[in-house]
Amino acid sequence: MIVLYSSFKGSLRGVNFIIIRPDNKILVQKRCPNAHTNPNRYCFPGGAIEKGEKPLIAVEREAYEETGVFFHKFTYLCDIEYELKGVIYVNRVFLCRVPFFPYIFSKEGKMFWKTIKEIDKIDLALGENVILPILKEVI
Repeated sequence: MIVLYSSFKGSLRGVNFIIIRPDNKILVQKRCPNAHTNPNRYCFPGGAIEKGEKPLIAVEREAYEETGVFFHKFTYLCDIEYELKGVIYVNRVFLCRVPFFPYIFSKEGKMFWKTIKEIDKIDLALGENVILPILKEVI
């Protein structure tokens, strides 16, 4: 089930990206202990949409900033809504299947490749667990 953006109370503010390798392992991030939001929590990496930026450009930029790898051919997966410090946010979630096993470098926390079953056991930050049923449909 894909939640339509028009049903949300918040405004579109950020993007998340899900990278899937040929062996169906998925990239997740464990945030730094000193991160300003959700320290030491797992999440799908992403970030803010800059003023005037389109979500697809934002996800390509964020993926490069977070991993050091330029990924392309992102496809829309869903929108998610969450509340943080009294503000309602909407993030657009994109998916990218890669035909290789990239080495990932991250300044924002540690990155891990995990199976969908491993991710299913994690309490993801910002309620991102709502993405999992949708993700299971496409794997």
